[in-house]
Amino acid sequence: MKEILMSIRAEHNHNIEAGLKTAELRLKPPKCELPFKVLTYECGANGRHKVVNEWICDKITEWRICMGIPAHLPKVACVSEEEIREYSGKNFKDVSEMHITNLKVYDKPKELSEFYKPCPDKFQYCIGCKHGSVILSPDEEEYALYHGGCCDTYDTVCHYVITRPPRSWCYVETERD
Repeated sequence: MKEILMSIRAEHNHNIEAGLKTAELRLKPPKCELPFKVLTYECGANGRHKVVNEWICDKITEWRICMGIPAHLPKVACVSEEEIREYSGKNFKDVSEMHITNLKVYDKPKELSEFYKPCPDKFQYCIGCKHGSVILSPDEEEYALYHGGCCDTYDTVCHYVITRPPRSWCYVETERD
């Protein structure tokens, strides 16, 4: 199952955790096979700035806002009709309703560094991965040798650890092979 990391403001996330908000609205939802797992990063001035819960999106419905706002949408998304119009923009872009199911709230919120962007190399995270190799300078190599390090001239460090929250969403991996 694909996993995505999605930034959601604290006030909306509290409504999700309370069971009031059963749909997340997006202009550009993920284009992957349903169902997929959504990991929620709580952002905003009052946010915890951590990954605080996860849920499954099992259905996405696209709405043409230029034709009018469906009556149920403000209730399931916990926003007003005016906010939906504002969100869709002057050109009334289509809005996608992502259905929220199987919510799991973490007892201990997770750090972004616990997640990885998918590696573009098919030999993921191996010692020969060009994305994870760091060439040591001669001084660093000498220091490593002197202090009991190995004699290789590279060190394996994953450069695909997530360090910043996404503006909207991004694909992630939680486990490495």
